[in-house]
Amino acid sequence: MMHVYNSIYFVADKCRDLDRHCFDLIAQDGSQCLKSAFAKKNCLMTCMICGEIEKNQNISEYDVRYVPELLKPLAWLIGIWRAESGGKAIFPTIPVFTYGEQIEFSLPTSSLKALKALNYTAFAWDMNNREELHSEYGFIAMKPNTKEVALSTVMNNGFVMIEQGPLHGKSIKLVLQDIGRISFSRDLPVHGTIREFRLLDIETLEQRFMMETLTHRMQMHTSIRYKKIYPK
Repeated sequence: MMHVYNSIYFVADKCRDLDRHCFDLIAQDGSQCLKSAFAKKNCLMTCMICGEIEKNQNISEYDVRYVPELLKPLAWLIGIWRAESGGKAIFPTIPVFTYGEQIEFSLPTSSLKALKALNYTAFAWDMNNREELHSEYGFIAMKPNTKEVALSTVMNNGFVMIEQGPLHGKSIKLVLQDIGRISFSRDLPVHGTIREFRLLDIETLEQRFMMETLTHRMQMHTSIRYKKIYPK
């Protein structure tokens, strides 16, 4: 994963959009790259006009020209987001600590015949020794003809979660619907969660995660702000 990050970051340094509206414009209508003089001049990165980018096999997953119609309201999530530091974890059963995290939202393969969904991955690391703390893999989808969003994840701590909630502009509030866990997980039984993704500006994404367990009421567990590292 770090190899992909380094490769993309190198290319992104050499090729940038000249207008901050490019990403949203092309995500809603990829044909603008071919027919719009504005896009051809100002949206080099988003339209993949920079020749060097086309040699990188990893970035098609983030090419917003090909966002499925159903997923266009979620296009603002697509990309690689990273916080080198600044994440904060709190809960009565653990000591307060800080962490870094990288999350990715990427496009599904064009051959997928089932309900279209964005791929989602996340991994967090300890700020002291850089060891991995937590990782998640899953999918984020939209219910057709609604603003209802669903996130399904599998986690390395033995949990499987289904979360759903409404999309409001560029903000999503997901509430736990169902949860499963392996029999030998050491974590306390989780009774409820609320996860929020909110785009603060075109390069800053915030995630807040609240949790309720068998012994503790719903309260803040983690919060973090990421910077977009690709595409940008």
